[in-house]
Amino acid sequence: MSETLRRAMRKNLPLLTVQIFLAALNLTINQMNGGTTFWAIYPILGMAIPQVITIGQALLGEADVARDVSVNVNVKEHLYADQVRRYQEELEHRALLIESTTRSERLNVLAEQFGGWADKVEAMEEQVRLLKGDALVQNDLHTVTESLQTLQERILGESDAGVRHSLEQAATARRTQLAALEKLAATTRHAEAQLEATVASLGAIYTQAMTNLSTNHTADSRHLTAEVDERVRVLQDELAAIEEVRGGRTA
Repeated sequence: MSETLRRAMRKNLPLLTVQIFLAALNLTINQMNGGTTFWAIYPILGMAIPQVITIGQALLGEADVARDVSVNVNVKEHLYADQVRRYQEELEHRALLIESTTRSERLNVLAEQFGGWADKVEAMEEQVRLLKGDALVQNDLHTVTESLQTLQERILGESDAGVRHSLEQAATARRTQLAALEKLAATTRHAEAQLEATVASLGAIYTQAMTNLSTNHTADSRHLTAEVDERVRVLQDELAAIEEVRGGRTA
């Protein structure tokens, strides 16, 4: 349940409950009097309309946000990995069309490398996608910050030493939780940047492979290949870091 929906429920539920009670009471009196006062229930139900509308809008808004996030995540799923696989497929296709055996073999080897890179990019992309779509993480970032602020205010206004000590312990726990959440968010952003850089480097390698290269250019391509291997290694380190942070958060 989102914070918006909780606020709507807290604000409107007490009055709505009273109105439901009055409506039920009216029905009971109506039965006891032989059905002569049934008309009185309509004003009571009419008074409840604003509360029902407010809660309904909060519910529908929450559903719309969840749907939009889900659609956005699904549309962008494996966007980077799909691009790398397209590079791979085109390299394999060009290798079949080239008469030079040496050049064809070189493209096939490069296509195989692209396949391995695509697998690693997809693994990282999946982790980033899951983290960005994790409603609990996003909700925790909001609620933990609010909870910590509330605890700090209560500590300042608490005169009992024992209660204040308990509040300080709770605040410390919340700070630890918030630090873990912020670290997870920062790690995710860093992984996204690494994905962008890796796919950009792969695009540069693909572009060079699609041109008629001299020997010197081929050496440059190999340098880019080594650079991408290093970027993929960094991606794997990021993946391990995300798993470590997620494990700490779960614990």
